[in-house]
Amino acid sequence: MIRKVLKNDLDECVKVIRSSFQTVADEFGFTEDNAPRFTAFATTLERLLYHYEQEKRPMFVYQNDDGIVGYYSLWKQNGAEHTGTEKYDFFPFTCGYMRMKIGG
Repeated sequence: MIRKVLKNDLDECVKVIRSSFQTVADEFGFTEDNAPRFTAFATTLERLLYHYEQEKRPMFVYQNDDGIVGYYSLWKQNGAEHTGTEKYDFFPFTCGYMRMKIGG
């Protein structure tokens, strides 16, 4: 089930984010020393609290019988507009597309 994030979910969201990005870190040899800003190391409860409370980002979790197993948030920057979504057979997820006017 996909649902909106509640404030008391954020600690579990941090764990999901860090563990899912850790597989990439392991594959490429990233560590907290050589890549401290990589998502597996940089995601903290304080950071997600800021996104949740200050930026008011739309945040969602995927939850099954085992608990929260997926996380997604969206940060729309100024002038960016959502133009649609597309589901491709070769991805296990739906792609979202945005457009932003650059320049004058």
